[in-house]
Parts: sequence; C-alpha cells; structure tokens
Amino acid sequence: MIKIATVIVATATIVVTFQIYGTKLIIEEIREYSLQPLLSACFFLIINYVAAFIRFFFVIKRLGNGSLGWRPAFAAFNIGQISSVFLFNVVGQSLGRAAILAKHGVGVDCSVVGTYIERLVAAAVLGVCALVATVVLFGTLGLQFQGGIDYLAAVGGALTVAGFFGWLLVLRGRREWRICLEIAPKWSLLWPTAFFTIIAQTAMGAAFWTLLSPHIAHVDAGQVFAVLVIVMFAASLPISFSGWGIRELSAAKALGLIGVLPSAAVAVALIIGTLSLVIPLLAAGASAALASRQPTGLSPIAADPAKQATVPGATSLVLLLGFLTALLILFQIRVPLEHHVATINLADVCALTGLGLIGYMLWQSRHQHVLARPILGCLAIISFVIGYSLLVGYIRYGTVDWAWINRGLGWLVCLGFSSIGAGLVIVGGERAKRRVLAMFLVALLAVCILELAFYVLTNTSDIELRWFDQVTLEGFALDRNAFSFQILTGMVVLWAFTIRDVRRQTSRLRWIPAAILLLAAYWTFSRALLVAAFVMLVFGILWTPMFSRFRLRAIAVGAVAAACIPVALAVLGEITRKTIGTSFGNISTTYPLTATSDTSDAERLQTIFDGLALWYDYPLFGAGLGGYVQERLLQNELFQVIHNVPVWLLAETGILGLILVLVGVGWVVRWLWSQRNGRNGIDARAAALLLSAFAVFALVHDVFAQRVFWFVFGLFVAAIPQRADRRHRPTVHGGESVPPLPFEAGPGEPLSRAGGRWSRQGAWSHPPRSRSAGPTTGICICATASCWPPCCPSPRASSAVR
Repeated sequence: MIKIATVIVATATIVVTFQIYGTKLIIEEIREYSLQPLLSACFFLIINYVAAFIRFFFVIKRLGNGSLGWRPAFAAFNIGQISSVFLFNVVGQSLGRAAILAKHGVGVDCSVVGTYIERLVAAAVLGVCALVATVVLFGTLGLQFQGGIDYLAAVGGALTVAGFFGWLLVLRGRREWRICLEIAPKWSLLWPTAFFTIIAQTAMGAAFWTLLSPHIAHVDAGQVFAVLVIVMFAASLPISFSGWGIRELSAAKALGLIGVLPSAAVAVALIIGTLSLVIPLLAAGASAALASRQPTGLSPIAADPAKQATVPGATSLVLLLGFLTALLILFQIRVPLEHHVATINLADVCALTGLGLIGYMLWQSRHQHVLARPILGCLAIISFVIGYSLLVGYIRYGTVDWAWINRGLGWLVCLGFSSIGAGLVIVGGERAKRRVLAMFLVALLAVCILELAFYVLTNTSDIELRWFDQVTLEGFALDRNAFSFQILTGMVVLWAFTIRDVRRQTSRLRWIPAAILLLAAYWTFSRALLVAAFVMLVFGILWTPMFSRFRLRAIAVGAVAAACIPVALAVLGEITRKTIGTSFGNISTTYPLTATSDTSDAERLQTIFDGLALWYDYPLFGAGLGGYVQERLLQNELFQVIHNVPVWLLAETGILGLILVLVGVGWVVRWLWSQRNGRNGIDARAAALLLSAFAVFALVHDVFAQRVFWFVFGLFVAAIPQRADRRHRPTVHGGESVPPLPFEAGPGEPLSRAGGRWSRQGAWSHPPRSRSAGPTTGICICATASCWPPCCPSPRASSAVR
C-alpha cells in the first residue's frame, strides 16, 4: 500500500505539471535533444552514481563490518537505489540495503542508520547551499516571520528542551543510552560523507547544465548554478517517489525565474530522472552477474543457528526509534504545496522504518507471543476493512488521492507506531518500553510548560508571537483538540506510573506533573477533553486496585493545584489593577462550555448528518474510503471530514465494516478485562483507560489516525500475555502480581547478572536463595528497577537503583 500511495503522489504531481505547462510542448522539447548531450548527461550521472556508492561503502565499513567486500556492498547499494523508487524513498532504500547486508555480517542498525546519515548529510549540504543560492538570486533570504520560519525555530527550540530533559531524567546513565550511542556518527565519519556528497551533487548539477545549455546561453552562470542547487535540494528531500514529481515541478518553478521555458525545464528534469532510474537497474544486473562469478573464499557468512530467530544489530536501532518517536510524535509541521497545505509529523519516518523492521522481527519471534492474539486479530480486521473500503471507493469514484494517502498510507503509519512497542519488548523487555513511556511523558510535560509560559507571556505583555495562539493552547500539534488528546494520553501514562509507585511503596512528587497536565488541559478549552477527562477519572478509579485507591492523592493534589492557579491569577490581576493600574492581560479564568464556536458545532453536526445520509445510500458496504470527501467536492463544497468515527465507518465502510471493527475492539476489551489482575495488570488497565478516552473523543472528532494513541496503546499492550498467568508471581498488598522487568541485551548476547539468567521467553529469573541471603547494604543485587522480595529485603532499596 505504501508503494501504491507513493506512486499516486508522484503520478498526480507529474500529471499536474504536464497539465500546467503543456504536454505537447514538453514532448517536443524532449524530441529536440540529440544523442551527444544525452551521452554527456549520462556520463555525469554515472560519476554521480559512483561517488554515491563510494560514500555508502565508506559509511557502512566505518559503522559496521570493516571486512565487508565491495561486491556485496555494490549489490546492496543497487537494491537500495531501486527500493527507494518503489517503497517510500529513504525507508525502502534503508531496508533494501539492510536485507542484503544482513547476510554478510552487517547489522540492520548499521545499514539503516548509515543510510539516514547519508541522506541527512546530503540534505544539510544541499540545504546550506540552497540558502546561499537564495541570497545569490534575490539578494536576501526572504524569510518572513509570519507563522513560518518562526514556527520552525520554535519547533527546534522545543525539541531541544524536550530532548535535553528527556535525556536528563530518563536516559542519563542508563544502559539504553549507551546502546544508542554505539551507532552515533563521529566527526571522522561525517566530513568524508559530506565530501563525497559534494562530488556527487556537482556531477548531478553538471548533467543538468549539459541539457540546459541551449536554453541558458545568455544567463549568468552564478544564477544558473544557484537555481540548480535549489532544484537538487527539493528533489533530495524524502517526501516524494524518489524525486519524481517534485523534481519536475521545482525545475519548472525555479528555472522559470531565470528565463527558461517551463516546458524545457520539465523536459530536462524528466530526462535526468529517467537516466537516474536506468543506471541503477543496469548496475543491479551487473552486480547479479558479479555475484554469480564470486571467487572462492568470498562466500557469504554462514548464518548462526543460534541467531536465526533474531535480526542482527536490531537492538540499538529499535531503541533509537522508540526514543525518537516518543520525542518527535508531539510535533507537526505544515508544508505548503501547489494547491493545499499538508501536515506532516516528524515521527512518521520512524514509524515507517519500524513497520518493516519490527514486522520482520515479530515474524521471527512469533513463538514468544509479544503481541497477543486479540491485538493481532483486531489490527487484521481493521486492515481488512480499510482494504476492501479502498477497493469499493476505487470502483465507485476512481482514484481518490485523499483516501489512498490519508486513510491508506495513514493506516500503515498507525501500524508502524503501534509496532514500536512490540519491537522494544523483543530487544529490551518491558524495561525498554517503560523507558520510552517515561520519555514520552517528560517530552509532553516540557511542551506543556513551554506552552504555558508562552501563554502567560503573550497575555501579560506586549510581546506578540504570530505562530502562537493567544486564546487557547495548541501545543505543536497545530490544533487544540489534537493537543488536548495528547494531554489526555499523558494523563493515562502518568496514572500508570503512579500506580506502579504505589505498588513499589515509593513516594514521588507525582502531583507536580499532574498539575502541569491539568493546567495545560484547562487552557486548551476543549469540551471533548473535559468530558473525556471525567470519563477517565471514573474509569481510573474503577480500574485502580483496591489497595491503591487511597494512595492516588497525587492526582487529587494536582487537580487542586491546577484549579487554584487560574483563580490566583484572577485575584492577583484584580489586586494589581486596583493598586498600580495594570492587570494580567487577557488570561482567561473561566472555562467556555458554550462560547467556543457555534459555527464549529454546526459544521460538526452537519458532517454527522451528511455521513448518516451517505450511509443510507450505501448501507451494506458503504460509499468506500474517501466517498464523503469526493461527494462534497463533486457538489463544489468545501473540503470536510466526518467528525464522528462510528458515523465515518458507517458512511464509508457500511454496516459490515462497523460491525467488524466493533467485534475486533470488543475482543480487545474482553481480553484486557481478563488481564487486569495478571502480571501486566497495570498495562492492561492503562490500555483500557486509554481506549475509553479514545472512544469519547471519537464521538465528536476524527481521531482515528491520532498517532499518539496508536503509539502509546501499542506500548501498553506489548508483552501482555494471551492468558492471565499468576503462577510463581510475587504479590504486594492486595494480591496483585508484580511484573518482572528483564534486563536488556542484544541478540545472541548471553545475559547473566548477579546470578540471574535470561530466558528467551522474555523473563528474568533468579536462582533460589533464602530471605536472609539478600544484600545488607540496601542495594539491589540484580540492579533492576523491578526487584522485589525475596530477592531483595526492601522494595524501597530496589527502586533507588538505576
């Protein structure tokens, strides 16, 4: 489906480009080229290809296997280049290379991270050159601080702050951080990569120049070079079908600035793209021929039977993907396109990378039951419903771009987010997934604190931030309801950590993060959040173990603190107004239950009624995915979606689709209920709590593709067993079992620490010992945060050990 979606994007862009600039003129421009300029351009593109291969070979040898020969590297490079054309750009390129190199002793982490290093260095080099080129063309960068570059600067600053506190509070001194650093690039790796990138892109520019020479005879060479740098930078970004579509459109726009006809610019870009596709295809055939004549002694490394159940080198990569996703998932960016604005999430690349890698890992470790049958069954049911609805929509309306991209590709992205938790359990046990949950919570708290600071600053002074909404908090989700759902998810995570602290008999200042989340939730002024928070409060009390309910004072204290702050601001503002004549500006201290927007409510209700009417026309199988959007466009109405997930399912998947989805969700809820007192009882309760909040939001908002829900829900349900198992589990206060957290290790590494031994079924077992044999110094002998008697004499001592 990723392949189909990316092909649709590229094809649509090329078709639009042809329609704008004239198909006939473009074809005539292509026919005018003789053989000599084509051969010259091909020569420079071969130089570009060789330089790119040398760069790849250098990076892989430095990161991975220093004894890797050039033959397997050449084959992997060709497969990666071809995969980038058919499988979502850099994702297909990295996984295609990894599939080949894994057979020759190179870990998947080295292959994937090496590919991303290449692409990031290339983007950085071309990006800097593009800024210089902009100055050459226009004499200035032309950056306007009107919700554009200032928002990007704010995102960069917030990412830095959230990442720093995440490292300080979650990763500093932890083994997971040391493992992630094993694949971090060094300066000795970066500067040669940048050098080979400059050579490769110079050759690419020379190929463009050769074909453009008849059209730029009277144009300044500096301006031509500047425009070509901008075109190459746009084509190198991982947002297209290996550059197709973006290359042609950017060439027409940029080269038109220096007097080149758009039809000629598109023709040159098409020739460059075609030759760039033919060269790796021919090279792949050559590498296959070389492999068939491989000399004796250069045979691939034989696979170790002990490691066949794992993916080599996946530990550090999966951990890195987990921590990056927990940090980046909170940030969205709007990208202006030709006719509309697209919203992208910075964590989507991590999700798509994890989907292919972790999907293979799940298949390899299927005997470990990392994901229970109800979860896999529910995901399979939803995938089936989306698949047949795409087919129905195609039969009725043809290709609806919005359906294939937002629903089809969007569902694959959601699957990628939900799979990350399973991958973390495979490589690091439950300990790793709890680290990632903690990273997500710390990052969310950092964003909330920044938003609250900006809110107070802009409403108590004359400082104006154009990108910041002074009325409601939107976070970096670019929508107050999306941000409120992120806050609600953070509340569930905080609830789970609070219950774990109660079971460990530890006392932490959990009321402080609770107050921050509740205060940020208050100033989103989201009525859906208000209702969902009430439902979550009721279910949270019901799902809290009996022995822990009286210890949930952290949430209550946080709620009181969050309620007192607006009141204190109002009182302080009134006092200062009467004494010194100034107040606290426009800070709102009342929750507007009915005064938000009557127009918004009317539009929401109208979409629900329209969805029901559409279902009445197509009751059984629905109108197909994208049917509601297409019907509105056919009636010349504004773009809109159905603001109710059940009604959306009825309208576009029919009663059959809704019943199937409800059956799958009911299967999951029944399973979570059966696991509420198991060894992963807290995770099961938290997952059910998050599901209830999602259900409330889904009644008034289109939250089906909320990335944060699928990510956190996948973390909670990973490693919960198929059936409750309470055998030989230590219990604390009230009979609820305490889950062991295994110590993390890489594939094939024999785990042993302080007398313990790793079980490949995902458990950490201790040798028999008496109660008196525990440590006398108050330090946990197994150095895990989950140690309990009889291994250690005091749960408080174990909780203090990292």
